Amino acid sequence: MDTRPDDTDVLGWQQLTRRANRCMALRQYAAARQLYREALWEAERLLEKAVRYDEPPKTGWDALLAAWVVSHHNMADLLDVLDDYPHAHEHLSQAHEGIMKLLQNGAESGPVSQALHHAHRTRAALMQFVARHPGFPGDEGHAGWPALASDLSTELSADAGPGATPRLPPLC
Repeated sequence: MDTRPDDTDVLGWQQLTRRANRCMALRQYAAARQLYREALWEAERLLEKAVRYDEPPKTGWDALLAAWVVSHHNMADLLDVLDDYPHAHEHLSQAHEGIMKLLQNGAESGPVSQALHHAHRTRAALMQFVARHPGFPGDEGHAGWPALASDLSTELSADAGPGATPRLPPLC
C-alpha cells in the first residue's frame, strides 16, 4: 500500500547520500555513481509521493526539495569530475527545470515558497557550471540557454568595476 511519506523515508535518502559522499571522497567513482543514482531515485520517489498526497513528511517540503536538488547536484558534481560535461549539465538543468515547473504550477502544489528558495540555488549552480565550462558540447540544445548565458554575463559584470575580476554569486 502506498502511503504518505514519513521521516524514515528521508533518513534512507540521507544514508544513501552519505555513503555516496564517502565513496566520492575516496575516489571510488563507480560506487559513488551507483549510490548517487539510488539516492536520486529515492528522492524522486519521495517527492512524487508527497505531491500525490499534497502532504510532505514532518521534515517538510523543504527537506524533500532539498533532497531532490542535492541528488541532482551530487550526480552533476560526479559527472563533472569524470569529464562528462553534457550529462552533468543535464542533471543541473533537470533540477532547475523541475523546480521551475513547481513554481509555474503555483497554488496547485504545496511547496511554492520552498521551490523559490531552491530555484535560486539551481540557477546559481547552472551559472557556475557555464562559467567553468563555456561552450561545452551539448549546451546549444537546452531550453533557456541563451537567457542563462546573457544573465550570467550581466550578473558577472554588474559587480565588477573597471579592471576588476568578475565573481560568481555564492551558492548559499
